[in-house]
Amino acid sequence: MFSFNKNALNKLKECKIYIENSIRSVKIGNIWRGSKTKQWFDYFETDWALNNLNNEPTNRYDLLARIDHIKKNRIFDIFIVRELIVKIFAWGGMSKRQNTGKTALAFIDRYEDICKDLLNGQTTNISAYKCFFDLHNHKNKDLKMKGVGPAFYTKLIYFLGDHEGLIMDQWTAKSVNMLCNDKIVKLDSSGYVSKRNKETTYIKFIEILKKLQIELTMDSLSETEALIFSTSRKVNRTGLSLDQHLVASEWRHFLIENYK
Repeated sequence: MFSFNKNALNKLKECKIYIENSIRSVKIGNIWRGSKTKQWFDYFETDWALNNLNNEPTNRYDLLARIDHIKKNRIFDIFIVRELIVKIFAWGGMSKRQNTGKTALAFIDRYEDICKDLLNGQTTNISAYKCFFDLHNHKNKDLKMKGVGPAFYTKLIYFLGDHEGLIMDQWTAKSVNMLCNDKIVKLDSSGYVSKRNKETTYIKFIEILKKLQIELTMDSLSETEALIFSTSRKVNRTGLSLDQHLVASEWRHFLIENYK
């Protein structure tokens, strides 16, 4: 059993109220907007092409709607799967560096089958996590998944699965750790989610978010996760006014200032 840190929880409740009162026209999950998908993809000059990309910054619920449309119409060919992977990576703001975005796309064939299984309902969130974990930690360099760590393969799980396998990146992980006064999710020396977090950690992470949803009376798990993900104070990628952006980024600011 665990209990929430009262000071952190009260601050999160305060942030939620401020957002609801100041930014009524935008759902919490849509405050963050990702990179321009076509621009992000074209940077890498892959030897395979995608035709259904545009240069509008993607938001969470538009991307979910696109994925749910594909699920409804049972369209699961390999280029649809790759299109969605690219859109998810661009939404998440994956770096274009050699060891992340470039490598992730160069070795996409090593993990796209797991993504397809998520999309067509052939695997569960937790089974997918275990498959990604095993590939990411594989000892054989010719089989290992490269460029995609827990922060991004949980994004794949969230979007392509049933939307209840939540995103576990540095911001949501640090939020859970602070809210629980415990190192629930292991972080590496750079403060990112460690590749050593097994599926048992992911299960616990989701359970905590479910309890937090109840505590905050949030509409959904997705909105609960989006609230603790928050958004950067340094860079306004929200499309909001300056004052609204300060409100939207307050939890992230609090987390950076107080996380130990």
